[in-house]
Amino acid sequence: MRVNYEIIEALGQIAREKSVDRQLLIETLEAGLLSAARKKFGAEARVGVKFDDQKGVIEMWLTKTVAEEVEDPSLEMTLPQAREIDPHARVGQEVMIPLDIAEFGRNAIQAAKQVLVQKVREKPTAAAPAAAAPDTRALGWTASARPPWRWPAPPSRRCS
Repeated sequence: MRVNYEIIEALGQIAREKSVDRQLLIETLEAGLLSAARKKFGAEARVGVKFDDQKGVIEMWLTKTVAEEVEDPSLEMTLPQAREIDPHARVGQEVMIPLDIAEFGRNAIQAAKQVLVQKVREKPTAAAPAAAAPDTRALGWTASARPPWRWPAPPSRRCS
């Protein structure tokens, strides 16, 4: 595992620029990478993603069950395959296969980025109507009523 300072810095920059909670960004990054992994390994694949914000490490893994005969390659693996990862593996046991983010290629990382950008875009639009409308209840008048300090527009004067 290596520390990915670019990801930590990018998350910090997005959090500052877009005023988005850093934890939301981390969850979105995890969801995007999970989506990318499911595209590669299949929708039924048991993929896990964990971002350690303190260490700056993204861990991804694929969980498969050890079987004598493989019926579904996205969910199962043979005992010899499992022993390459875990020498103490036995039939019926679940084995976690570590995944390298780089193996997903540019398209998968782009899909993760797209999910991240979409989440960031959704957040400000949900908060925008509340921020745009002033709280008129404290002033004692409704939004549809004219505030007391606004006078009607003066009559127009036409020069003939």
